[in-house]
Amino acid sequence: MTGLLDTLPPELYGRVREAAPGAELAATPMLATLSDRRDFPQGWVFERKLDGIRVLAVRERGEVTLLSRSGRRLDATYPEIVDALAAQACGDFTVDGEIVAYSRGRTDFALLQQRMGLTRPADVAASKVAVTYYVFDLLRLDGADVRRLPLRHRKSLLRRSLTFAAPLRFCTHRNEGGPELLAEACRRGWEGLIAKRADSAYRRRRSEDWLKPRSSWSAASPNPRAPAPASEHCSSATTRAGGCGTPARWARGSTGVRCSPCGGNSTHAR
Repeated sequence: MTGLLDTLPPELYGRVREAAPGAELAATPMLATLSDRRDFPQGWVFERKLDGIRVLAVRERGEVTLLSRSGRRLDATYPEIVDALAAQACGDFTVDGEIVAYSRGRTDFALLQQRMGLTRPADVAASKVAVTYYVFDLLRLDGADVRRLPLRHRKSLLRRSLTFAAPLRFCTHRNEGGPELLAEACRRGWEGLIAKRADSAYRRRRSEDWLKPRSSWSAASPNPRAPAPASEHCSSATTRAGGCGTPARWARGSTGVRCSPCGGNSTHAR
């Protein structure tokens, strides 16, 4: 037992319940909703949108299980993640996160695909694709269901309950965001952002408490040289090549329509 639940204020401790088995809690993960929203008031936090696969991890009674969003077991594919979670001092947790592979400092889904189909130990051991598990939420801790706690408190418990060293990473967040943060994510070559209500509970469904701001520019502009409307932004949410996140002029080149300032190529739209 970590004793971390005893640090909760009384009004929040009252939201904690005895937990169902971790695999049951992980069976229906919370999902984000696509949104055109760009401005957010206080009370939202912003996480990096990763280009990987959603994975929930359960540790109970000395066993670690990795589960895909659809409930498929992934233990054999990512044994290094299993080993890292099994080595934790905390012996009872269910967490939510994403497994990624990096290429040249950026998450690379195509590279990750080279690991995704492997299950034979010899094939996994021979693979040169290293993976990282970014953990961003906590569902169960020390036999308690913590999903009703506000997101900020769940993340605080998560940070303190596990030791984060390769291949495990804690998914950090920003307390303020909007168009400027989306532009920064674009400049860094990120997949995008996830906006979350800081006081939201973890719900077993798609929810507007988690939003995926989508790109609002269209590569199919009837006049690719015309200035984009003020609401249209080149965004890494839809361009794997990256973009500038700003209102831009679109120029048609040999490989498709590009954003004039940064060269973001619309042929990479997802």
